[in-house]
Amino acid sequence: MVSRKKMLVVGARGIIGHEGGVEKFAEEFCKRASEILDVEATCLKHDDRAHSSVRVHVTGTFGFGKTDKVLYYMKAAWLCLTGRYDYVFLLGINSAALGLLARLNPRRRPLVAVRSGSIDYHLPKWGRLAKLYFRFSETTMRFADHVIAVSPSIQRHLSRKAIAATLVRNGITRDKVEVETQRIGALAVGRITSQKNYSVLVEAASVLGSTGVAPKRPDMLRFEIAS
Repeated sequence: MVSRKKMLVVGARGIIGHEGGVEKFAEEFCKRASEILDVEATCLKHDDRAHSSVRVHVTGTFGFGKTDKVLYYMKAAWLCLTGRYDYVFLLGINSAALGLLARLNPRRRPLVAVRSGSIDYHLPKWGRLAKLYFRFSETTMRFADHVIAVSPSIQRHLSRKAIAATLVRNGITRDKVEVETQRIGALAVGRITSQKNYSVLVEAASVLGSTGVAPKRPDMLRFEIAS
């Protein structure tokens, strides 16, 4: 029997039951990748609903500054440096620097892919040291075998940093969804943060309504927020 190739996924806080775009991506990706690969993932804590086909490395939390993932990244660094993986998939620029350790692995040199979904050092919640690390980690993406950008704007940003990235947008599950198309002309899904640029959507709706392109009836042009 031919043994399956192994992949390590690093970056998400968990692979099920966690809020956040990268966590949802990791959940869906690990579920599908485990059909053809032996998948391992680092997580802060174990969830009993996690896919049985994915091996979870639970690290626990330890806070330092504004992060609780110190032990998480220590464990991930050790796995990248010593594990026998064919692929290492790093989610986010804060994980990208681990690719350097994976390349130094004396037991097996894996193919390293990095997925960039946001430019974290632009976020005000991070301090100066964290932002410096994020900038350094981003530069190490040049040494990855593959870099993925989830949006054209991030792809252009990486290009300005001399980092070639392939555009792979976030996917959706193509289940049949009943939508009142006569009442909702646009649908946006995501966290209510400045990064999502909902202000542009609000402005666009206002312009369309004033020009007569969109219906002026309040019940035909509205925003809905689900929590």
